[in-house]
Amino acid sequence: MPDFDKALRIARTPWPTNIDGIISDQYDNPIGILEYQNAEKTKVSEHCNNDYFLCLIKRMKEGQYGPYPVYHDDIRRWTSQEILRVQSALKFYVITWSKDDLDFILKEIEIITIPYIPDGAGWKAMNAYKSDLHNYVSGDKPSELENKIANSYRTFNFEYLDSEMRMIVNEPPTSYASKTFPSIYYRYKQLIEGQRGQLLTLFKKLIEG
Repeated sequence: MPDFDKALRIARTPWPTNIDGIISDQYDNPIGILEYQNAEKTKVSEHCNNDYFLCLIKRMKEGQYGPYPVYHDDIRRWTSQEILRVQSALKFYVITWSKDDLDFILKEIEIITIPYIPDGAGWKAMNAYKSDLHNYVSGDKPSELENKIANSYRTFNFEYLDSEMRMIVNEPPTSYASKTFPSIYYRYKQLIEGQRGQLLTLFKKLIEG
C-alpha cells in the first residue's frame, strides 16, 4: 500500500483513495498526482477507465425474492481522486500498462463528472441510474441511451473556493460538449504501441509539456 494511502487511513479520512504517487519537481514541490492502471482483463489498447467508472461490471446476486443485478463501478474511487485533484490543484496523470503488453497509454485528466445519486434516493433510483450506465457502456454507447441518460439524470463536479470544497450539481440535459455528462474527461490521452521502453521518456515530455 502506498505511503499516501497509509497516511489517509491513519487520519481516518473517508474513502482513502488508491493514489499511487505524487510527482515533484527538482525542489521537491508537488506538481502532479500519478495513478497506474494495470490492464489485467483486456489488452492495454482496449482498456477504458470510463467503462469501469460507469458500471461495466454486472453480476447477479441471490436475494430473498430471487436474483437481482448488482452493478460494480469505480464511482467512489474516482470521486476521492477528483477531490484530491481539485483541492490540491495538482495535475492528474494516469498510466495504463500491463506486464504482458508492450503498449501503454498516457493520460492527463482534465475533470471528472460524477453521477449524482443523492443520499436517501433509495435503492430503486440508484439501480435505475446504474442500469442505464451499464447498458450504455456495455452496448457500445448507443445514442438513444446517451440521450436518455443526458435527459433523465443529474451529475456533479467539485470546485475548491475560499478554502471550501463545493459540489456543483448539473441538472439535465447534460452533454459531453459541456463536460456535464457522466465521464472522465482528458486533457491528453495517447496510446503508444509497442514502445514500452519509451514510457519514462514520453511521460517526462508530457509533464514538461
